[in-house]
Amino acid sequence: MLELGSEIWLAILRELPKNTLPEVSLVNRAFATLCRQILFVEYDFHPYYTEPYGDNDAPLLPEPQEIERFKERIGFWASEPIAPLVRRCRISPWSHQENRTFVASTEPYMLMSAFFAQLPKLAKLTHLTLFKIRLPSADMFALCELPSLCSLVVKRVEVLPGEEAQHDAKLHVKAFALEDAHEDRFGLRQWLPLLHPSSVQDLSLQCDVQNVLKLVPDFPSTKNLQFRMKLSDSTAIKDAITFLRHFPALVTVKLTQGSVAGTGRRLSSNYNKFILQTPTLESALVPFQLVPSLLQPTGPAALTDLSIGECGAKLFQAILKKGSVGERIRRLSVQFVETVGGKGEEDAFGNVKLKASSVSIAVLGASLAFFPNLTTLDIKINSTIEPCCETNDLPIKLFNKLATMADLPLRMQTFIVRWVFSYDDPSDCDTIHNASKSSLVFIRTQLVDRYPSLRYLMLDGDMFLYRWTRNIKTGLVLEKWCDDFDGIGGTEAVRREVVELHGLSARPLES
Repeated sequence: MLELGSEIWLAILRELPKNTLPEVSLVNRAFATLCRQILFVEYDFHPYYTEPYGDNDAPLLPEPQEIERFKERIGFWASEPIAPLVRRCRISPWSHQENRTFVASTEPYMLMSAFFAQLPKLAKLTHLTLFKIRLPSADMFALCELPSLCSLVVKRVEVLPGEEAQHDAKLHVKAFALEDAHEDRFGLRQWLPLLHPSSVQDLSLQCDVQNVLKLVPDFPSTKNLQFRMKLSDSTAIKDAITFLRHFPALVTVKLTQGSVAGTGRRLSSNYNKFILQTPTLESALVPFQLVPSLLQPTGPAALTDLSIGECGAKLFQAILKKGSVGERIRRLSVQFVETVGGKGEEDAFGNVKLKASSVSIAVLGASLAFFPNLTTLDIKINSTIEPCCETNDLPIKLFNKLATMADLPLRMQTFIVRWVFSYDDPSDCDTIHNASKSSLVFIRTQLVDRYPSLRYLMLDGDMFLYRWTRNIKTGLVLEKWCDDFDGIGGTEAVRREVVELHGLSARPLES
C-alpha cells in the first residue's frame, strides 16, 4: 500500500473531514507513516485579509505579534522534508470567518513577498490556483521558475503595476484558466505574453477576449478550449471565428456569452459566410449564432457532438436552413426558450387556456430530418408562463404526439425531452399536468416498437418525470415514474441520476 503514489492516496482520502488525518496520525504510528505524504500534498496560503462588504478593500494583516509565526509557517512548507511533497497550492485571502484580528499595515504584501521568496523550493508543485488576490508583477514572473507546474488557474486576480522588465522565461503549463469578472482589467494583456503557446493543451478564458484578438498567438497543441464572447452582430461572429482559427488542433470547444442581453435574436445573412475549418473538432457547445459556421461542407469534418445555447423554435428552424451538412452529427443538445401566454379564453372551470408551445412536433421533425444519423437527442425547453394557470398540459400534449412521430433516426439510442417552467407568481400556481404513468408507458411502447435501437428515454414535464432504460445485452428494463405529488425529491433524484450515469444534461447550455 505504501508504494501507491501520493496523488492516488489523496484521491482516496480527500473526502474525509479536514482534521481527520492529523488527528488519527497522532494516535496511530502506522497510519501516520502512511498518510505523511498526503498531509502535505495541498498547501493553502493566505497572504492577507480583505473586508468582504466594506468600502475599503485594502489588504489587512494579522496583528504584528503573529506575523513572525506566519513567516515560520511559510518556512515550514518550504523546508527540505516538506517542500518535495507539495503538489497543489491555492493562494487566496483569509476568509471573514477566521477567528483572528486583522489590522492595517504599511507593508500589506509582507507575507506575499515572503511566500514568493520561498516558492522556488516547491519544485514538484504541479497545480497552482490564484483566487481573488492582488499580485505584484514581479511575483507573476516568478511563476515561470516552477519547473513542474502543469496547471495554473487565475481567478479574479489583479496584477499590480511594477517596474517594466524584460523577462524571457515562459509558463510551460499544459492547462491555463483565467477568469476576470471585471472586463476593464484586460487580464489577458498581462497573462497572455507569459504563456508558452506550444505547451498549452487545455485553455479556459472567461474574460474579455474581443479586446485582445490582435495579441493572440497560435496555440498549435490546444485540444480543449473554453472562452466567453458576446455575439451581438456579424462582426462579433467574425471575431469569434478569427479567434478559433488560432487553435488548429481543437477537439472540444465551449463558447458562452455570459449575459444574453444585447446578443440579438436574429440571424444575419452573413453568418454562414464565416466558416470554421478545424478538421479535428469533435465536440462544440456554442450559441446559436455560430451554428451555421459549423454546418457547412467545408466545416469541421470530425464534428459529431453539438450543443446549442438558448434560441427560439422558429430561430432554430432558420439556423438549419442556413446550414447544409447535418449527417455527421451523432449527438445533439439544444435549449429552446419561449414565453407562453393565455388566449384570453376560459375553460368550464374559469381557467385561462394556454396557447400552444412554439416547440411543436413540426420543429422536432425538422431537426431530426436535418440530423438523420443522431444517436442522442437532448432537448430542453425553458418556458415562461404568462399569466399563471391552474392547468398546464403543454408537456403531455407534446409527449402524446411523440407516440406517432415518424421522424426518429433509426440509430437513435437516447431520447430526452426536458421542460422547465417559470411563472410570474409561482406562489399562486398549483398546476395540474394531466399526465399519468399509463399515458407515458403507452408513448414509450409506441416508440420502442418502431425504433428497436432505443435504449434510453426520459420525458420530463417539470411537474412529472418518466424515465425508461433498457440494457441491450441483458434485456434488463428499468423504468421510473414520479410527479410533484410524490414530493420534489423523487424527480430531482432521477435528474441527478441522469447526469451521474449518462453525462447527459451535465453540460450547461448557456448562450
